[in-house]
Amino acid sequence: MMAALTATLSGADAHSDPIRVLIIGGSTSSSRALGPPGLNPGVPFSNQLELKLGPDFELINVACGGSTSIDWSTTTPGRLCPNSDLPTTPIAPLGLVEEFVRPHLPVSIATILLGTNDAMGFSEPEDLPVLPDAYGGAIDELVAVLLAGGVETVILMTPPKMADFTALLFLSDYRDEILARCSAGGSVICGPDLYLLLRFGTDFLNDGIHPNAQGHDKITEALYQQPVSYTHLRAHETSLHL
Repeated sequence: MMAALTATLSGADAHSDPIRVLIIGGSTSSSRALGPPGLNPGVPFSNQLELKLGPDFELINVACGGSTSIDWSTTTPGRLCPNSDLPTTPIAPLGLVEEFVRPHLPVSIATILLGTNDAMGFSEPEDLPVLPDAYGGAIDELVAVLLAGGVETVILMTPPKMADFTALLFLSDYRDEILARCSAGGSVICGPDLYLLLRFGTDFLNDGIHPNAQGHDKITEALYQQPVSYTHLRAHETSLHL
């Protein structure tokens, strides 16, 4: 994992600014707690990660609740983000990537967590699940934009399970698509395997879809080490330039 997070430095002064991390995903990646406190929604992992990483990092959350991988593609982009934390309008005439991703590039790290809404067919034609090949293709388009825009490391996370048998079959296939893309090395690396990490009965809200407090805690702890490893590598490479 450490070897995969190699960064290119332009000089020792390149590290005075915080390391910028772009969070892309659906409602699970949002900085809004899902549900009232009585449901134990906890603190979203993106918020926990920001606090845990501290001032050396700047997290930019463009997660769009209800979005599918197709919405983040460049060929058939989504244009609505009604459950967004974004300070701008929830309507994106040019598509989510053009309005919410490109303006922030380049960043050092981008994380992608998509698949839950794909498996439910949320806001898709006839509410049908997104086919695995289409899911993988949309992820490829998003990753291509990130890398072309100067992102040094893209972290892909597998989507967690759901309490729905049909959706679960699709999520298993999506997991295969993600692992195939992040296991080859280079700038695209595997993040936490949420499909295996989160468990029914303990890590989800009553809706069987969204992580609860314990689920978000698990994601935070599993994801935290990767930006930290990136920092250590950058510090090491800086010392080589001194």
